[in-house]
Amino acid sequence: MKISGKLFLISLKEYFNRPEFSVDVIIYLFLPFILFTIILYFYSNPRKSNKDPFEEIPSDEMELLKQICSQKGLSAFDRDFLIMQALNYYIKPAKILLDKQIFEQIENKLVIKAQKEGLSPDKDENVKNMRNLKKKLF
Repeated sequence: MKISGKLFLISLKEYFNRPEFSVDVIIYLFLPFILFTIILYFYSNPRKSNKDPFEEIPSDEMELLKQICSQKGLSAFDRDFLIMQALNYYIKPAKILLDKQIFEQIENKLVIKAQKEGLSPDKDENVKNMRNLKKKLF
């Protein structure tokens, strides 16, 4: 049985133009519920960028970092700079202070990042800070 294009379009029009009260009620009830859940989700889960990155570090590890930095003679700026670099590359901050290999890996990543941005590694402030800290630490 063949149906012409005109008959097919007419049958589609009749199918979708049927008044079904239950479909409208379901849409009108669920649409506000869905919108409410979406708003509640965004309200209860603030973005991670708004959080302070130093809150992720446990207090005992922060005390260890302060102790290591005071023994090595690092300032608060140097300590915070190393912590930020460690958090950027998902490394525990204490490891960056104690392990020379990890420190050099992060330094190399910063050099590569500076080169990708079109800066000379000698002119990039992050690379300069890492090289100065390398002299102090190791």
